[in-house]
Amino acid sequence: MADSESTLLAETIGGRIEYVLRNVEMTIDQHNFITPVAWLQTNTGGEQLLLGREVVFDKFNIEFRQAEEQIIFTWREDLKL
Repeated sequence: MADSESTLLAETIGGRIEYVLRNVEMTIDQHNFITPVAWLQTNTGGEQLLLGREVVFDKFNIEFRQAEEQIIFTWREDLKL
């Protein structure tokens, strides 16, 4: 955690968690964009990185193929760049 950062609190089904929020540049399928990413500061016993749905799910049509263990991201052509 950087000196200028502070933890934030969120309410979940399992209770409260602490996290740090940063804006991160991502590239998916040759499309670059900035999206918020939250790093959990509370030990939940799982992965400590959460990718926000807010931006990624708005910019792509996302297909989950469970049997093939694939996630397919298709850029939404109706979006203005």
